[in-house]
Formats: sequence, structure tokens, C-alpha cells
Amino acid sequence: MKRIRLLVVLGLLMTAALLPLAAQDSGAPSVDVDNQGVVDARVVIAKVVSSGPGWLVVHVQADGKPGPVIGYSAVRSGANLNVVVPVDAKRVTDKLYAMLHTDAGTVGVYEFPGPDAPVMAGGIMVNVPFAVSQAVRIDVKAGKFAFSPGTIRVKAGAPVQLHILSTDVVHGFAIPALDIKERLDPGKEVVVSFTPDKTGTFPFRCSVFCGSGHAGMHGELIVE
Repeated sequence: MKRIRLLVVLGLLMTAALLPLAAQDSGAPSVDVDNQGVVDARVVIAKVVSSGPGWLVVHVQADGKPGPVIGYSAVRSGANLNVVVPVDAKRVTDKLYAMLHTDAGTVGVYEFPGPDAPVMAGGIMVNVPFAVSQAVRIDVKAGKFAFSPGTIRVKAGAPVQLHILSTDVVHGFAIPALDIKERLDPGKEVVVSFTPDKTGTFPFRCSVFCGSGHAGMHGELIVE
């Protein structure tokens, strides 16, 4: 009997010791988001911590504060990384707000205005502003010892997303002047995001030996 009591006491002590760690792991409700370009009518929220099922809601700016909702995505309890939120691209403003809402009504159904109200932490709304701009998407194919297109034109200061796809063998894509270097496996699209900050012509090339025509596989990025 004493042994059983001892085991129970030890179990309770271990549970008590672990509770602060669990609370620390779950964390207080929070949102972390980076300034970014809007690509394919989506924004990405780097991290959302929720104390239960909820919604990451994107509001436009109106009169210097959060205005109408233009998109939302469900989040689970705990930490959620890289939450993708589809938004109405036609209504995007230069500044958006990433706001955490509860899922207090019908679970899995976004109800705001309604029971799915903004989350408050320490009396403050969990709401983070971030700057956005419309990013330019450019599709690039690598195959038969050539890039298509071989010349890419973009504007300085405008976010760019290159969606690069190898159509035959393993290739590489590198723009040395911009510290960009990627491996392109056949059939697997690679997305390269960057914002050029100066004008000029920047050569790019295949950075993985791909056969007899490797040396001729190059192009140029022109930033105007």
C-alpha cells in the first residue's frame, strides 16, 4: 500500500512540474507577420498562437485602423506556422491587419460579425498591422539546356515571385548578384521570392551540371 501511495505522489509531483512547461509551450495568443507582397491573392502569416480553435482574419485599413474583412483561415489550438490566407486582391490596401478571432459559434464556420469575436490578450486585441504590395508572378521553365523566358523584366522596388519548373532533368537556377541559388528537381516547382532594390542587368544561369549543353543555359534579369 505504501508503495502505491508513493507512486501516486510521484506522479502528481511530475504532473505539477510539467504543467508550467505545457503552458509555456502553448503560449499566449499572438500573431507574427512579415511585410510582404500579395501573390495569387494570398498572404502568409508567419506564426499564429491560439488558445483554442480560431480564425486568422485579415482586415483592410480604413481611417488608420482595421476595417472590413477581406480574408480568413482557420487555425488550430497552439502554434500554427505559415498560415496561408486567401484575400480579395481587388480590395487590398497598402497596410493590412492580421487579427486573431475565436471560433466560438459553430466550429469550422466563420461567423463575424457574430460569435467569432476578436481575441483579447491582457485587455489588448491580438492584431498586428503589416505592409503589403502586389507582387509580380513570373513562370520560368528550365529544360533542353535553356530557360524560358531567357529574359525577365521587373521593376525596382516591386516584389517578385519566380515560379521555376524543370521539365526534364535536374537543373539549377542562380542569380549570383542577388545571392539566389536553387536546385530544380524535375516536375517540382520552386518559388523564389525577392524584391530588387536597384536597377541593372543581372545574369542568371544553371548552377547544376546538366549535360553537354550546360554552359549555354543562362539568361538575364533586367531590373528597370
